Amino acid sequence: MTDTPLAIAADALSRGFGDRWALAGVNLRVRAGSSLLLAGHNGAGKTTLLRILAGLLRPTSGTLSVGGIDLRKDLRGARRKVALIAHQGQHYLDLGAAENLRVAARLLGQDEARVLSTLDRVGLADRAADPVRTFSAGMKKRLAFARILLQEPQVVLLDEPWGQLDPAGFRFVDDLLAEMTEAGRAVVVATHLVERAGRLRARPPAGRWTPHVGRARRRAARGHGGGMSPSLFTQTRVVLQKDLLLSWRGRARVVAMLSFAVVTLMLFSFAVGPNVEILARHAGGYLWLALLLSSVLALGQSFALELEDAALEGLALLPVDPRALFFGKAIANTLQLFFLGVVLVPLSLVLYSTEVEGSWPGLLGLLFAGTAGLAAPGTLYSAMTSRAKGKDVMLPLLLFPLVVPVLLAATKGTNLALMGDPMNQIASWATILVCFDLVYWSLCPVLFGRVLDD
Repeated sequence: MTDTPLAIAADALSRGFGDRWALAGVNLRVRAGSSLLLAGHNGAGKTTLLRILAGLLRPTSGTLSVGGIDLRKDLRGARRKVALIAHQGQHYLDLGAAENLRVAARLLGQDEARVLSTLDRVGLADRAADPVRTFSAGMKKRLAFARILLQEPQVVLLDEPWGQLDPAGFRFVDDLLAEMTEAGRAVVVATHLVERAGRLRARPPAGRWTPHVGRARRRAARGHGGGMSPSLFTQTRVVLQKDLLLSWRGRARVVAMLSFAVVTLMLFSFAVGPNVEILARHAGGYLWLALLLSSVLALGQSFALELEDAALEGLALLPVDPRALFFGKAIANTLQLFFLGVVLVPLSLVLYSTEVEGSWPGLLGLLFAGTAGLAAPGTLYSAMTSRAKGKDVMLPLLLFPLVVPVLLAATKGTNLALMGDPMNQIASWATILVCFDLVYWSLCPVLFGRVLDD
C-alpha cells in the first residue's frame, strides 16, 4: 500500500468565514485506489473540505496537493485531476442532458460518440433530449455521475452521493464507486449514510462495468480524459456555441431586452417633443444610450445562467481556460448587442425622422465596433458583480464610467454616418473606437482569470 502514490496530501488545512472557523488544522492522506469517508453533523465542515480539495475554495492556511500538484502553484492543473458531485448539479438547465454532456466532452477533448452510451449507463438514454430543468433531483444526480464518467478523473469527491436517489439509484452509485476504486481512483465521500459508505471497500465492482474499467485504464495511461487537450480556439468556440444556444432557448429574455430598448427610444422621443431637427441631430446618441441601458440586462443575464445550478463550477472543474470562457461569452454578448442594434437602427430612423445619408456598411461597422467595446468590459464586470448582493446596481456603476470613450466615439461616428460625414471626420472617430476595443479585448481576458479564481 505504501508504494501506491498519494492522490491527496493535505497539511494543517484551515478555513475561516469571518470569526467562525469551518475547518481547523486538517491533515489527511488519500492514496490512489482507496476511499475516505467524511462523517459529521450538519455544519461540521464536510462540504467546505470537499470544495477546498476540488480547488473551488481557497484555504485560509495550510498546504494541499492533488495528484502530486500543489494547488498554490498550479490550480487549474490540479483541477484537471478532480471531479466533484455537490449538492447542485452543475448543469445548464435550459440545455438537454445530451447537450450538457456534449459541451463537457468537447471541452475535455473526448469523443462525442460516448455521450449517448454514457447516458445509457446512467439510465437517462430515453431523456437525452429533454431539458435538464424538467428533471427530478435524482435524475440530475445521475447526469452529474455521467459527467464524471466522461471526465475520468484521478480524484472523485462526492457530497451525499446517495441523496435524492431511489433504491435502484443506490445500487447504481454502489457499483460506480466500487468501479472507481478498482480502477485506481481515489474517492472521498461525505455522507450521513455511514453504514452504506463503510461497505464500499469490501464490495467488488459489478461485472457490467468491467469493460469500461479497462478502457479507463488505457485512457489514464495516455493522460487525463483520454483525449487531446482542446486548443484555446476550440474551447472558445464551444463556449460561444453554448451561450448562443442558451440565448435562443431563453428567447423570452431577448424579447424583454428588445422591448426595453424600444421603450427607451420612445421615451427619448417623447422627452424632446415634436422638434424634428433636434431629434435627427442627436439620433445617434439616443440609439447608443438605448443600447447601453439594454446591455446591462444582457450582460447580467449571461452570468446569471452560469450561476444557476452552479454550472460555472462544472466548467471550472473540466477545466476551461478562463480566456476561452471570456472570449466565448464576450463574443456572444457582442453578437447579441449587435443584433439588438441592427433592429433598433430602422426604428430610430422612423422615430426621429431621419435617414442614413452615409454608407450602410460604415454604419454597421461602427455598430459592431461599439457593441464590442461595450461587451468586453461588460463581460468582465458582470463576472465581478455576479455574486454581489447589489449586483443589479454595481454592474452599471462600474461599467458606465469605463465605456464613456467607446460611447462618445460610437455616438459621434453614428451621427456623422447619418448625416453623410460632411467634413470627413468619421474615420478619426472609428479609429478611436477600434483602439479602445483593442485595449479592452487585450486586458479583460487577463483580468477575467483572476476574477474567476477569486
